[in-house]
Amino acid sequence: SNTLSKSVLIPANTLTNGALNIKGRSHKSGTGSFAWLIIYVNTTNSLSGASEIGRINNASNNTILNFSIDRTIPIKVGSFTAFIINAITGYEEAITNNVSTVTIDWTVDQYIHVSAQLITSGDSITLHKLRIFL
Repeated sequence: SNTLSKSVLIPANTLTNGALNIKGRSHKSGTGSFAWLIIYVNTTNSLSGASEIGRINNASNNTILNFSIDRTIPIKVGSFTAFIINAITGYEEAITNNVSTVTIDWTVDQYIHVSAQLITSGDSITLHKLRIFL
């Protein structure tokens, strides 16, 4: 299942311009299946109704146990393109057609979430780090 691992609240009107960098690192135990790290943004501390702004998996390689994700998103009015990279590379320096359009209203509270999702219940995944900075 897709499980919320860490959240950070960005209070309304805290950010007005620039870019927000989001980094997450995880460790998976067990080699029964691959896993995902997913970054979301939402106005509540929940995955329900959240917008996905980044995704990485360990590329169907059950033996890769440590992986990270790194996304930079603009702080601006209107929408932007988010890279939904579903592969072993978790950085924005990638070539992909997997994108989505996301709009974030920075005048209201926003939560940045990182979730972990496993295919096999016999494995486990722990998010060791969530870092958000301007």
